[in-house]
Amino acid sequence: MTSPRPAAAPLPPSDAQSPGPVRRRALLGLGALGLLAGGCGVGSGGTGAPIAGGSGGTGIPAFASGTIGGFGSVIVDGVRWDDREATVRDDLGRARGLAELGLGMVVQIEGLLDVATGQGRAARFTIASALLGAVAAVDRAGGRFVALGAEVVADAATVWDDDTGRADVGIDSLVPGAWVEVWGDVDASGRLRASRVEIRSSAAPIAKLRGTVTAIDPGANPPTASVGERIVAFPGGLPAGLEVGGTLLVVGPPPAPGARLVATAASAPRGLGEAPVEAARIEGTIGAFRSIASFRIGGVLVDASGAAVTGGIAADLRNGVSARVFGPVTDGRLVASLVEIRRGSSGPGGSNGSDGSTGSNGSTGSNGSNGSNGSNGSNGSNGSNGSNGSNGSNGSN
Repeated sequence: MTSPRPAAAPLPPSDAQSPGPVRRRALLGLGALGLLAGGCGVGSGGTGAPIAGGSGGTGIPAFASGTIGGFGSVIVDGVRWDDREATVRDDLGRARGLAELGLGMVVQIEGLLDVATGQGRAARFTIASALLGAVAAVDRAGGRFVALGAEVVADAATVWDDDTGRADVGIDSLVPGAWVEVWGDVDASGRLRASRVEIRSSAAPIAKLRGTVTAIDPGANPPTASVGERIVAFPGGLPAGLEVGGTLLVVGPPPAPGARLVATAASAPRGLGEAPVEAARIEGTIGAFRSIASFRIGGVLVDASGAAVTGGIAADLRNGVSARVFGPVTDGRLVASLVEIRRGSSGPGGSNGSDGSTGSNGSTGSNGSNGSNGSNGSNGSNGSNGSNGSNGSNGSN
């Protein structure tokens, strides 16, 4: 059994919501995706304050984005981040707590990386969900549902949860009209592949949608932009920096079935700021592709003109392709040293077939629970029983 998280601080009035409980759980079957330090240029002589618990290494400024796969600190794609001094917020700017982090959540991490150990010390986690809204249709046999006009695909690696603490939550629990919050990434076909789905017992006062901009109509009254297949109206004007292929985060009142989402707040994430970061690792779907020297992942500007490419060739990089990128950040631009093209679906259990085959780091949770039954990921997707956090051990308490 798991215990509910403490209540979150309220959002500002325009963004207010009251999310249900999220539990931190140990995930069996985590695929070892390698250390952040591996292949991302961290051995470039960076210096900084020593990381607590390290083995004499130095801490260099680091940024990572990815999916939470375990606890005992916070493990994101095989890299362990010490969370003892970390703060947590969400992508709407609201303060959150460490106990609110959950398996399968997509997070961004700012902190220091120990070059000697490949482990990090997090200063801040940012929780970044892709969707909060009502379910319109459910295809249980196909493992799919539609919410806010987005097609969401769940698989064996998807972590399911709800705000009542039930242990048997899954797609069979979904009905049209139910509210969900979804984390994941958009695949090349435009579908949202869910790494985590939380079912809410009641409607939220806002709806939220994050995704790739597919069209912009500044001449409409009011102006509109499409996020995937969903048309969003902007009575207050389009957000600055909006571009087709870029990332857009929108919140607004819950729309009636078939109606447009009307944005009361929106932002087009533009990057990592101007401060230099010596080691960055991001993952997601490529958008705003102009050339190999200029594209975006999750709003971050990437220059991969000098990068090694694995899982394909440089010519394979284009809008809609899922990739991981490693390298330093200068003036808000990630200068990639390595790009990994990702094949297949993604999820917290390492279902990405390109590098989800190892599970060496996946058997540990925050209380050291044994994950041997889920740690075998030989086919990249094994570990479905472990990846469903409902049956895993409680990782936070």
